[in-house]
Amino acid sequence: MGITGAITNMRGDILGMFIFLLVLLVGMWQLVVAWKRLHGLSLTGYPDKKWLSLTLGVLIIVGDGAWYFSRPYHFNYPDVEGVETVILLVLAVVGATIIQCLLSSLIFTGRRYRDRSRSLPGEIGDLETLKSYGITLEVGDTTIPAALFPAHMNKGYSLATTTDYPSPQSDSSATTSKSPGNAALLLHEFGGDRWDLAPLAFQLSRNGVHCLPLDLDGHGENLRPLTEKTWSEPISAGLKVLREQFGAVKPVLVGWGWGGNLCLLFNKGGDIGAVVALEPLPCRAGKFQWLNCFRELIPSLALQALLRREPHGSGNKRIKPAKLLERAGWPPTSSTSYQPTIYQVDGTGCWFVGNRGRSSVYESLPAPKELLTIQGSHAVIPYTHNTLRTVLEIVTDQEL
Repeated sequence: MGITGAITNMRGDILGMFIFLLVLLVGMWQLVVAWKRLHGLSLTGYPDKKWLSLTLGVLIIVGDGAWYFSRPYHFNYPDVEGVETVILLVLAVVGATIIQCLLSSLIFTGRRYRDRSRSLPGEIGDLETLKSYGITLEVGDTTIPAALFPAHMNKGYSLATTTDYPSPQSDSSATTSKSPGNAALLLHEFGGDRWDLAPLAFQLSRNGVHCLPLDLDGHGENLRPLTEKTWSEPISAGLKVLREQFGAVKPVLVGWGWGGNLCLLFNKGGDIGAVVALEPLPCRAGKFQWLNCFRELIPSLALQALLRREPHGSGNKRIKPAKLLERAGWPPTSSTSYQPTIYQVDGTGCWFVGNRGRSSVYESLPAPKELLTIQGSHAVIPYTHNTLRTVLEIVTDQEL
C-alpha cells in the first residue's frame, strides 16, 4: 500500500496523535530558539530570553505528554501504523513551523507598534516619498543610483524628527549653502540598497547634514559588477558630489554592517573627516563569521531579504562579502600622516556578531579610534534615535 492508500485508510487516534506531535514540536521549537539564539523566532521577547524560552519549551512538552497519555480511552484506540505516523509527523513539523513563524511575527509586530516612538519616522512607511530624492551619479562612463538629501535649516541641531517630508524640488527651507564637514556618505549593508539608510539620511538632513546614500556596485539598481578593484569608485564619486555641490571639505563616511567595513577600507586620511562603522562584519584571523539571519530578522523580513536581488560580481557571478573584503586588503591600515578618528558603533545586543567577533574588528583598526555602544540590535540599529544622535554628534562635532 502506497502513501495514497495509507492516507485514505488511516486508522487509530489520528487527530489525537496529530495534536500531540504538533504541540510537542512547538515546544521543541522553543528549545531550538533558546539553543541557537534565534531572536527573530522568539516568543519571549527580542532579544530572546533564553531561560524563559527553555522553561516555556519544557512546560509545553511536559504538558503535552501529560495530556496525551492521560486521555480517557487513549489505550483503547488501535495503534497508528508506521507510515501513518510518518505522514502525521511531516504535517506536524510543517504546522509547528508555521505556528512558530506566525506567533513570533505577531509578537514582534506588537512590540514594534508599542515601541514605535523609539524608531525613526520612515523606518516602515514613507518610502515612496523618500524615493523622490533619488538621483544618479556619474562613475566613469556609467551612472549609478543614489539619493541626495540636502541639509535643511534647523539652527541648534535640535534633533527634529518630523514626518512631514518636504519635496526636494520645492522645499523653501532647503539650503545648498556650503557647510564644511557637515556632510555624510552612507553605505548600506551587504545585499541592501540606498533606501535602507534613507530614513537615517533624511533625519540627518533635517538636522543640518547633507547626506548621500548610494547603491554600491552589484547592489540594488546598480548594474556595475562588484569587484575588489572597482568597489571604491562609487564612494569616490559620492564624496566628489558632497565636496563640489556642498563644499564639504571633510565629509564623514557612515556604513552599516558590511558597508561599515568598506568605509574602514576606503579611509583616505585627509580626504575624510571621520569614519562611522555601525556594527561592521566581524572577522577573526582572516576568517569572517557566518551570519544567521534568524538571529536578527523575523520570518517576514527574512523572506524579504531572500527575495532581494543578489549582489553580483564580474560575469554576473555570485560574490561572497568576506572574500571581497580580504581581496580588497582587509584589515585596514593607516597610510597617511593624518588619520581621521574611527568610530565603531555596536548595539547592546551581542547576539548578532558576538562580543569576541566585534572586539576582533576593533582591535584590527588603526588609531585614533573609539568604541561606542548604543541600545539596539544589528537589524534595527540604523533606525533608532540613539543612532541618529550618535552619528549627528560625530558629523557636527558637538555634543547634543
